[in-house]
Amino acid sequence: MKRFLLVFMVCGLTSTPLWAGPTYTPSKADLLGFDKVAGSGSLGLVTDDPVAYASDYPMQGDVGFRGVLGPDPDWIGIGTSNLDLSSYTEYGLILFNDDDDTWTVALGMQIGGTAYFSPAVDLAPGTGTSLTWDISGFSGLDDVALIGFTVANPKGAADVYHISASPIPAPGAVLLGGIGAGLVGWLRRRRSL
Repeated sequence: MKRFLLVFMVCGLTSTPLWAGPTYTPSKADLLGFDKVAGSGSLGLVTDDPVAYASDYPMQGDVGFRGVLGPDPDWIGIGTSNLDLSSYTEYGLILFNDDDDTWTVALGMQIGGTAYFSPAVDLAPGTGTSLTWDISGFSGLDDVALIGFTVANPKGAADVYHISASPIPAPGAVLLGGIGAGLVGWLRRRRSL
């Protein structure tokens, strides 16, 4: 039984990026404060109400973003401004495509007058992805002018996008979950003997 508990603890530790340093991920309240920060697309709605979001497209994330993008290469930057990220080594966010079309997403930030973007990812309809971006090499993280994500239109026609977002769970939650599952298993086995 000790082996069983040890395996769960090791799994919890190895699945948790404890050694990478802290990851900045906006909370649900932060996401609700996101607005259009760049690009030519429009942002019509930011909500945590699934009914207001769209009845045809269920919201997979905590906060939904809906707007219009024009023909290629139209895009929009959605985010917030004036953050001190000097104590973080990564920036992360979970993005979901709640639409029936493919959209291209990336994380982005602006330091001073220069914009930086993570590698872009195509999100197929109904899918999601956890994006993390190593920001430890950037200088000026104590005064980040803008941070958020971008949605780009890979199609050749204007369309409405439905993208939702959620914070990345804290690494400690994964570790505690692994330890808790191991402890519950150990207690169940101990009682059954």
